[in-house]
Amino acid sequence: FYRPDVDFITGRWPDRDPLPAVVKFHEDLKALDIDLVVVPVPVKPSIYPERLAPGYDAASGPPVNSELSRFTRRLAERGVAVIDLTRDLWEARDKEPLYLPRDAHWTPQGMSLFAQALTRELRQRFEYLRFGVRSYVKRPAEVSNTGDILDMLRLPVRPKTTVTIEQVCDTDTGEPVVDDESSPVVLLGDSAVNIYSAENLRWGRHAGLAEHLCLNLGRPIHWIAVNGQAATQVRRRLLEEGLAGRRLVIWEFLARELTQADWETPPSGDAMPPEALPDRLEVKAKLVRKTAPPVADEEEIYPDTLGTLLYEIQEVLAGDYARRELLVVDWVQYDGGFTSIEDLSIGEVHHLILEPLRHARRRDDALRSAGTTDDVKRRDLPAFWVVERRR
Repeated sequence: FYRPDVDFITGRWPDRDPLPAVVKFHEDLKALDIDLVVVPVPVKPSIYPERLAPGYDAASGPPVNSELSRFTRRLAERGVAVIDLTRDLWEARDKEPLYLPRDAHWTPQGMSLFAQALTRELRQRFEYLRFGVRSYVKRPAEVSNTGDILDMLRLPVRPKTTVTIEQVCDTDTGEPVVDDESSPVVLLGDSAVNIYSAENLRWGRHAGLAEHLCLNLGRPIHWIAVNGQAATQVRRRLLEEGLAGRRLVIWEFLARELTQADWETPPSGDAMPPEALPDRLEVKAKLVRKTAPPVADEEEIYPDTLGTLLYEIQEVLAGDYARRELLVVDWVQYDGGFTSIEDLSIGEVHHLILEPLRHARRRDDALRSAGTTDDVKRRDLPAFWVVERRR
């Protein structure tokens, strides 16, 4: 078991209550006639408590944080829809394995069951989702991996678990389903969405929660999923993209985030339309601030992390960009190792070739799912991705 999952069940509710951030997001979306559905995913010890505490009385039902029911009730009082599928997984737990033995996440079966139950709930609430508009098929594939909990233990011998994932493909073309940025239905999430979809998690591709929602709803959707950062980062990315044409936002997050994440409350101004940026920007600029790399410890669960850097522009060589300051994003940690950003010094002048970060994410699966560490905190600046850096 992953210790933060256990801490969520047994620990206190945080002093910084996540309720204001969730309600504010709901109200901002509602003002634009966009519905929000909040979908917390139960952690593994909630579904298999007897494997952690032998003798647990199953008649007591799934163990959860003592404040969780009060939290969802307070959300409902503020008009926020919550879909809690803990009971669905609890009642199916003896029929097939729903969580991986050496990983904090669910099995393909558990994820598939969740996707089906979520689809039923969504169709009950939204009539326009009751009829599909596209047909998909499932294609089985076998994948083997050690699991994130086993990786964190750093044992000399790490046996692998083999599972059969179900990749989702378009019936007409046979091609795997892909994210549709134009869809009015958006899924926000974390590694529970990415585990069978993002290649860097090493559990296969095209078979995650988003793809299975496409399968069950019979329609393409847009998804934004960031490992370990569903509380705030996914909201910011959605707002950066813009909300035009959106109709429904499904906000998934692992339940432990309610007590352990930083639930920022972005101002309404963050929902402004995305700024027009040059496809390619070439500048000479001085580095004035950079993010410190993450602290590697026994809970370093995700191997890839982005960091932010702040530059002062000295000369624009190509592209239309009128600001004097520049926010740049680059890898600070990749595949478990730290990158050369550590060696960059404040005051250095760099020759940078850049593109908008949102463009880079469209073609790079690792960028889409990676979390960000940010000491710069310049939300007022658009973010660019480093294509090339020369000193």
